[in-house]
Amino acid sequence: MHTLISKLHIPEDGKRAMIAEATGGRTTSSREMTSKEINDLCNGLQKMVPAPLPAKAVPDADKDARDVMRKKIISRAHRLGWQLQGGKIDMERVNAWCVSHGHLHLPLNSYGYNDLVKLVSQMDATYKSYLKAV
Repeated sequence: MHTLISKLHIPEDGKRAMIAEATGGRTTSSREMTSKEINDLCNGLQKMVPAPLPAKAVPDADKDARDVMRKKIISRAHRLGWQLQGGKIDMERVNAWCVSHGHLHLPLNSYGYNDLVKLVSQMDATYKSYLKAV
């Protein structure tokens, strides 16, 4: 019972009020509760404990691989001069390029790993075209 109360972050006065309600006002101390009163209170508290969050749909390794591919695209964008004053990458321009030239026409962070591989190839082609023009 005390573990459940702790999980729910119920303050001491709230705990005492719950015990008083569970015992019909007979006591505010858990020591004086009957086993039936404790079981009933625990069953009620258990319903209040939030369900655990589902496991991540995307494994961390896949997330890391996607980050590597995004960084490749951002690196190419730096080479193309798509920077704001101060040298920070112009992500608005990168996302605009992804939407207009990317094969899925989505912002950069919306691409999955396999699609990012294709997007890197597209960015490489854009970079090579830029180099030829210079």
